[in-house]
Amino acid sequence: VSLRGLKDGTVLSHFEEGILAGEEVDLKRLIEPNAQQEIVAALARHRGAGLSAVFERLGGRYSYGQIRIGRAVMQRSRGAER
Repeated sequence: VSLRGLKDGTVLSHFEEGILAGEEVDLKRLIEPNAQQEIVAALARHRGAGLSAVFERLGGRYSYGQIRIGRAVMQRSRGAER
């Protein structure tokens, strides 16, 4: 999907930056809740693994952009706990 000539990955990377900056983002509009849970669980199980490893563990069901969004949510949550 292309919006104003931007690719999905570009748009998701902007959302990732916003999430990390503390912006409120309606994640349900980006990733379905079940997918969010699965992505976050995979990231937690494979903490420190690169995106490629998590992508493979998830069987390619989710894009790298979606995994990056999940990672940003986790990082923001950890920052809020401090």
